[in-house]
Amino acid sequence: MPSILPLFAEGKIKESSVDFLLEYKSILKSLPDIIFPLDEYINSLNKDQQLIWLTIIPVLASHRGEEELTTVLMRKSINWMISRIDRHIYMEEQKKGA
Repeated sequence: MPSILPLFAEGKIKESSVDFLLEYKSILKSLPDIIFPLDEYINSLNKDQQLIWLTIIPVLASHRGEEELTTVLMRKSINWMISRIDRHIYMEEQKKGA
């Protein structure tokens, strides 16, 4: 029987959004290059990487029809996500300094 991936936690969040995003970014950066068949790739990932992979799918889907699923597209998508994370962290740091 497959294990259930926990997508939501019970109770109050115990870490800041910045800490969460730094961890998320770290896991994004840890993802190995994509290999095919895709199921072998996903099975080669640890649980944290598998959960993060699920969050990349919508970004990859936004390029549907423009490019094929390749390492280049995956890295392009991850880099875009990291740029959004860095922007959010920068904005949060600016709020604290204001």
